[in-house]
Amino acid sequence: MKVVLWRTAAFWALTVYPGDLLLITGVTLNEDKWRGEVVLQSSYASRLLNLGQLTAALPPPVPQNVNSRAVKELWGHLCKKRPLLVSLPRRTVQDPHAIPYVRLRVLKPDTLVHVLVRVTHSTMVTAWRDEAESCSRAGGVQKAVLSVEQEDGHQGALVLWGSAMAWLQRIRRNQGAVWEFRVLLVKRNVATGRLELHSTPWGSCEPLFPDDRRAVEFHDRAQSKPPPASLELDLATLLSQKYSGDVEFKGQIVAFQFQGTSSQNASPMNGDTPSRKILEAVSGDVTFNGCGRCGAELEADDNGIYRPCYPCLPRTSVRRYYRPAVLTVRDGSSEVCVQVPSSLVQKILLNTSPDKLSKTVAPSSDVRFAQVVAARLRALLSVPRDTFLLTVSSHFLCDENSVPTAQDFLLLDIRP
Repeated sequence: MKVVLWRTAAFWALTVYPGDLLLITGVTLNEDKWRGEVVLQSSYASRLLNLGQLTAALPPPVPQNVNSRAVKELWGHLCKKRPLLVSLPRRTVQDPHAIPYVRLRVLKPDTLVHVLVRVTHSTMVTAWRDEAESCSRAGGVQKAVLSVEQEDGHQGALVLWGSAMAWLQRIRRNQGAVWEFRVLLVKRNVATGRLELHSTPWGSCEPLFPDDRRAVEFHDRAQSKPPPASLELDLATLLSQKYSGDVEFKGQIVAFQFQGTSSQNASPMNGDTPSRKILEAVSGDVTFNGCGRCGAELEADDNGIYRPCYPCLPRTSVRRYYRPAVLTVRDGSSEVCVQVPSSLVQKILLNTSPDKLSKTVAPSSDVRFAQVVAARLRALLSVPRDTFLLTVSSHFLCDENSVPTAQDFLLLDIRP
């Protein structure tokens, strides 16, 4: 008979192995309508006790609150009917209080690890899972796939599930930092055969302070290695080859859109947008106050006092940032949308500080910096358009048939 573990109980599967004797309480009988079989299903009251691995030599030790007669009868039954199950080699149980920091090149499947990595790319993906009982045969589950790298240049994938998806905003705000991920599970991807890191309910992630010894050593080792050269491609070849990595290509900016909480639904600005509309957009909600260390957006209370960024305490500095943007870039008949982080938005806008948008360019002038920025955007989008050399981090996520299921482009640099 099968046991279906739901919600938090599903993570018990990470702690058990073939040959283990389990005591699960609070289960109910349930009919699997799709498969036409009766299964045991966990409930909110369910608890699990792992009595250890069975061996043919001796019955397992039984705690006082467990029926010893039932355990011995089950052990005797398995010895007769399932001799291979009780003759499995003894495994080394991992101590949850001694989880190691590991290198990406020496991962071992089905182990818990800590890692220090730098996140180079992130993307959202919908995974599909079977349901034991549902109106639908399968359901979509959101996950985030992070491309991570260690100082030796070795790369890997880290998958965020469930509540760990909340880490994504902080990671994107401070993508250049060295991140400490704790209590990750190493699993093998059944489609690619590669080992991946997966978040667990007990995991956490924190950026290292720049003066942290581990961060300093990470950057020193990374800087001692020559940076890999960006591959030069035209946009059509990049899309047809589905190349993932740093790449340079030439293109024209045909649309620009600020992203953010209150401007997500704003129409992108293009060559047909009137100058007045561009100025209104630039004078609107295109900046935010964020943590001076990690760049996370900070909320203010009724008195205008900003709430601290708790992961970065005791650092409490506050800075003004441009909201991230999306560029629509075209080369011939090919077109892509490129994500632009706050720092590069400022570079595109003539390095105009976001603190100065409402100020005049000179004491005796009536021209505000917002007007200068609006004129810059108007010039970028007007015909004839200038051609720029863009360095982007491209990432294609493909299925087993090499059909792209997701593609993302993050701007690393832009030059005339």
